[in-house]
Amino acid sequence: MEKEEENVFKALGVESKEDAVTNAIVYAFNHSENFKKEFLKLIYGNEISHQKSIACARKKFGKAIPDICIISKYPNGEVRITIIENKLFAKEGYKQMEKYKEAENNICIICKNAYSNNGDHEKQKECSSTAQAQIPVDTKSNNGDHEKPKECSVKYVYLVLFEEKPSCEDVHVMMHKDLLKLKDVLSRDVFAEGIILDWIDLLKDFYDQGSISEDAEVFEKLKPKSGLDGSYLFFRKLFTSNDESKGSNILPNGLFVHSFFRTNSTSDHYYGAVISKSGWISEEKIIVEQSGDNVQVPEKNYNIHFELQYSTVHRKFKLLLHYETNPYKGERWQKNHAEKLKSYNALREQFKKELLENFSKKGLARLRFAGEAGEAKWKFGGRTNQIAKVEFSVPKKMTVSEFREKLRSYIEDAIEEIDGVIAKVLR
Repeated sequence: MEKEEENVFKALGVESKEDAVTNAIVYAFNHSENFKKEFLKLIYGNEISHQKSIACARKKFGKAIPDICIISKYPNGEVRITIIENKLFAKEGYKQMEKYKEAENNICIICKNAYSNNGDHEKQKECSSTAQAQIPVDTKSNNGDHEKPKECSVKYVYLVLFEEKPSCEDVHVMMHKDLLKLKDVLSRDVFAEGIILDWIDLLKDFYDQGSISEDAEVFEKLKPKSGLDGSYLFFRKLFTSNDESKGSNILPNGLFVHSFFRTNSTSDHYYGAVISKSGWISEEKIIVEQSGDNVQVPEKNYNIHFELQYSTVHRKFKLLLHYETNPYKGERWQKNHAEKLKSYNALREQFKKELLENFSKKGLARLRFAGEAGEAKWKFGGRTNQIAKVEFSVPKKMTVSEFREKLRSYIEDAIEEIDGVIAKVLR
């Protein structure tokens, strides 16, 4: 077996499994003083003069279950707790970090009690495997049933593969890319450090595959890989200027990327980007009472946006134009509330009709049954969210610069007409 294949994550087929990476970090933290010191430096800088530290994976604090909890006890009796949420390709759960912060009092009490007065080190090392005995599960609610110990502090860390912000402030964002700094200070002679070095090797390949330049060939760079798929990182970077210091958005006319996503089905695999603009999402939202019986749907309720999809199986792009409810409600929900949605659907159809007329006058649209050759045009149709789409392929030698120009041309052709119909129909 060649050297590059000797990787524990690849051998187990868990390169993109968050729990596996969490377990590796916790194991290495509890079994290598060197990794423990260097990992804490990434979070706290050189301010790590702790006496004892242990790490635990997925321990319950009431209803809060963070991926990693690090408990550090200082000579003066202070207990510092580090709560880490580890994310690879998954998104943050609904207000996930906020829920951890709401549980702060209970977290402090439980973690403080995890240390005995004399702090037996061997028992502390058992935290990763038998932590239920060391960190009791609090059966009370998250809502601060006890007063937080004054000598306890908590730091929240959002550990991510991509540049993303959590749902709340006062959270330290740390990227997996930061772990690359540890490559030269860890040793494969130490088993626990070797596991982390295997993860670092995967990270290096991932970030290398995701690197971008104006003359890079898009078709080749978007070739998917199993495991830790760096082509998805490259897809995300297509929307950002290569000058990272500026972080410049390459999209025209005030458009911005609202979110990215990956989807898998039995027959296809997509990368996606939701592209929106100020004024394209209504302030008025659908209101559903907790019982679900009372539903209020404002007539001028809408979320209009582009959705760029790339199929890694068919190697094609689709640029979809969506007009959907705000917040999004699926087809089944809409069928069940058809009476409430009459005014919404009427306005949506008017918008779609006006836009088709405008696109047709400018030669931007064609009907589904039309088969004229040449440059791809917008096709109108769809179900409860899509109203139009245009599909295009990427020639094998097309560069990043050429692709961006092609994408801008489709968007610029459409955006003026969309803005005009919004002003006429929805204002």
